[in-house]
Amino acid sequence: MMLKFRRRAHREEIPIPPFVAEGVVAVPLAKDALPERIVLVRLHALGDAAITLPVIAGLRRALPASFIAVVTSREYMGLFEQLDGINDLFGIVSDGTKFQRFKSVLDVAAMLPNIDLLLDLQRSRLSRLLGCLLRPKAAASFDRFAPRSALDRYLDAVHRVGLHQVRPRYHIDLNVSREPATLPMNLRTGPEPLICLNPAGCWPTKNWPVEKYIALARKMVDAWNARIVLLGTGNVETGAAAIASALGAAAVDLVGRTTISEAVAVVGRLDLMVSDDSGLMHMAWTQGVPTIAIFGASRSTWSRPCGEHTRTYGSEDLECGACMRPECVRGDLHCLRRLSVEEVFHACGELMARRCRF
Repeated sequence: MMLKFRRRAHREEIPIPPFVAEGVVAVPLAKDALPERIVLVRLHALGDAAITLPVIAGLRRALPASFIAVVTSREYMGLFEQLDGINDLFGIVSDGTKFQRFKSVLDVAAMLPNIDLLLDLQRSRLSRLLGCLLRPKAAASFDRFAPRSALDRYLDAVHRVGLHQVRPRYHIDLNVSREPATLPMNLRTGPEPLICLNPAGCWPTKNWPVEKYIALARKMVDAWNARIVLLGTGNVETGAAAIASALGAAAVDLVGRTTISEAVAVVGRLDLMVSDDSGLMHMAWTQGVPTIAIFGASRSTWSRPCGEHTRTYGSEDLECGACMRPECVRGDLHCLRRLSVEEVFHACGELMARRCRF
């Protein structure tokens, strides 16, 4: 059962997901069998869908001859459109009426006959319905709530069906011919690094203060002549506008000007990402982009970036840490404000020096 707390501003109940393992549910492949037709399901949200990218790349490397299809929410299809590693992509209505959702699942199931393996990395009513309709020879549903990173929980499901050879791959093969024609081509004007700063936490308790982002950006421009890329929509708009105003010509402001597919292509060109907990952050590290992730109220244990090309600043060491609350119970946002610009800048320098690409 999910716990609940009330947001004081609107008095609405917000569910807090449990943090207790529910286990992987799996029907393994036959001994030594390699699946010829695989369906991977992850519907929402954007960050959780992005975390499937290293899994897909790992599956493709381990099973180069297999047919791999991805089923996702229609609004997130752009995340996968450029991937060379998948053979087909299907969208499901996950936020419409019951009839629309049910019909879209039926339509997708009709286009996917004779499935050997279903990897349900959503574990929702819709994904379970799809599994019942597909009737795969083998299947696994990931553990939604175990206190481990999302990538590890995804891989647990893959390994439980018998594919122990699959390892995460932080390099996404993009099909250049599928890149959006409207992609800005003047991002890089010289040898200067492209760095995305992303103040996109959806709650105040997930936002590293924008004045610290601005101070960090100025250090990057002074030290490395960096070009600061601003990207995304919604939550990032206010913070990005403040950064763009402070930096002037050193900022490349693409906020609200890209589709998801275009954002994937832009992020793949970056040298570094510094971000609050957000979908764009996950879009970066899963492509092998060196990434600094700043978590406040979020559970970094649950959704931290993985790999040696990442650094995570979480709050689990505090008594009130990882509270999952939109308002700070202390009233001072200590979990975020304690992180200094100098510490983040030093970490950025370490990753910039390595220029990790995997």
